[in-house]
Formats: sequence, structure tokens, C-alpha cells
Amino acid sequence: MRALASFVAFVLVLSSAATALPCGAPFGDEIRVEPDQKIVVAHHAGIETYVFGPRFCGKASAFGLVLPVPTPLSASPALAAPELFHELDALSAPTVQIEYVCADESGNGLGCGTAASDKALAGGNNQGVDVIDAGRVGDFDWVQVQADTQAAFTDWLDANGYPYPAGATAVFDHYVGKGWYFVAFKFATTLSAPPPGSEICGDLGPFALEFPTPEPVVPARITAAGATGSLVWDVYTVTAEQQRALPDAGILSSELRYAWGLAAADLADLPEVATLAAAGDHVTRLRLTFDPSSLADDLAFAVEPHPGDFRATDIQYATRSCDGCSVRGGARALRVPAADLLLWLGALALACRTGRGRVRRRPVR
Repeated sequence: MRALASFVAFVLVLSSAATALPCGAPFGDEIRVEPDQKIVVAHHAGIETYVFGPRFCGKASAFGLVLPVPTPLSASPALAAPELFHELDALSAPTVQIEYVCADESGNGLGCGTAASDKALAGGNNQGVDVIDAGRVGDFDWVQVQADTQAAFTDWLDANGYPYPAGATAVFDHYVGKGWYFVAFKFATTLSAPPPGSEICGDLGPFALEFPTPEPVVPARITAAGATGSLVWDVYTVTAEQQRALPDAGILSSELRYAWGLAAADLADLPEVATLAAAGDHVTRLRLTFDPSSLADDLAFAVEPHPGDFRATDIQYATRSCDGCSVRGGARALRVPAADLLLWLGALALACRTGRGRVRRRPVR
């Protein structure tokens, strides 16, 4: 089976000279990570497959990330196919409801892996740190370790050239106390720094990890090492039964966007999803808004007690001229599939030559 994994919680850090900065706003002008992320968590027979691909922009050419996992990896980290996210986005696309109101002439609405590197395992003081495995995935060296103390772990990272944010020590201590393992990555490909005033932007991975765990888990608490403010993550779960996020003080909102059972015919059109799912599995898309600094623990999931097929509906408001193609008698609502929306609007614009409008999106809560 192809090794795929999902990264839910990560720390992206800059490595330049003797500087190490956390993710999010504290990167300043150097590097930043988009706060909105998409993660895939597949869980079957006690094995979690965890896939993540955060997007970043910054002036740095060398960086890394640290991901805690509850148990040793059952396979080496691997590169996942970007098409996996594309397939899941298309599968779970919401129904779009358009509501029109008439507008005056000004437009105002009127209310109408390879073998392990020797360097990764050598150098520095390994006292208090157990190196489980190491290797290379894509442009990154990786190593999996378990530490007796937070200080032993950070000493090992320093000695072996793995960057980490200065504010991460308290969070590292949390995972050391739980007996978890750390998977550390560092950029291993020579890359010139961008010219002054410019930035490097791109997507990391996507990377995939596999590890045993009795229930699906997302190690999101580590984001408290550098994130500021709330984060919004779309978490896809691929499991035998529909999932829901368990309550936590740090979760500001949990919105179900999609829940559906997969048939064999569905998987025939979703080759990347099929690497993680079997006929009869359920795909759930949860939009979680949370404050990392307030999380009591990592994000946990449980079987939804009242499963059922569901697709979210987004409402879009549009204004248009009342001349020629006005909507008489007030606004009307029209439901169309999201994939057909642009074609439909193009046809409407052609038929309604005097129509003008602007679209404003408001998701249904």
C-alpha cells in the first residue's frame, strides 16, 4: 500500500544563520504560512493516514517543520498526489443558491523516501533522544525521534541542524509528557535566496505519514508554538463511518460541509481518493475554526451518532439592473450545482445584455 499520511498540526520555521522563527505572524518579513489549511485523515484498522500540504510565502530559502505523532511511523514519509485534494474539493463542492435583487443605475441594491542520511543520525549529543528512523522525502531530510525531555529534544535539533521556533519549547514539553514521537523535516536542496524585495511562494509536499492510533487524531496543539489568532482548517476524514470533531475549549466553531457514503462507481472516478478508501466508506468534510493557544489537547474525532448524507449550501447575493431582465415581485432564489455556476451566469449575461451586478458570498452557518 502506498504510504500516505495526513499532517494536521505543523510548525513551519525559518532557518537562516542563527535565527529560528515560528510560523504565522511572528515570521515578520521572512516567511509566513497561510492560516487556512486542508488536511486529509484516513483511518482504517487502527492505522491513520495523514496528508498535508501547507502553502507558504517568504524571503527565506531554507526552512523545516516539526510534527508530533502518537506512535512510531508504520511507513516512511511519502509524497502524496496533489490531485487528492482536487478530487475531494470537487466531490464535496457545496450547492450554490443565488439570490438576486434589483439595482438602480449606479448598481446599488434596492432590496428587490530514500535510505537514511548518515548526517541525520550523527553529530551532536544524542543523550536523552532515541533516533527511530531517518531518510529523505522530496526535497526534505526527515528524522523520527523520541525524547526523554524537552531540553534533550531541542539540544538534538540544534546539534543536527533541524530548525524550530523559539516559542515551541512549552509545546514540545507537552508532547514529551504524553510519550509522543517527533517527525522533524528540514529543507535539504540547495536553493539560492530570492533577490532582495522578492519572495518565494509555494506548497510544501503534499506529504503523507502513516501511524497506528485507535481513533483519528489531528496534532493541532503544536500550532500554538507560532500561530497567532484563530485558524480555519478543512479536515477531510475518510473512514468506515461519518465523523465529528469532539468538543474542546479551543474550537470556536465546527461546521459540517459534506458527509457522504462512497460507492464503487464513485471511486472509479476518484483514483487518488481510492488509494485511501473502499466502497462503503464515508467522506466527511469538517470546517474547524479554532484558537491554538486555547486547545486543551490535540483535535480528536468520534463516530457521528446520527450519520446521513449531507451537502452544504452557500448563498450568493447578486444585484442587477431592473431594466430588461428584472426580477418582478422581489428576489428569487435559484439552486444550481457549483460546477455549473459559471456557465449559467455566462448564459444569463448574454441574454440579459443590460444587466449589471456584483456577487457577494455569505456562507450558511
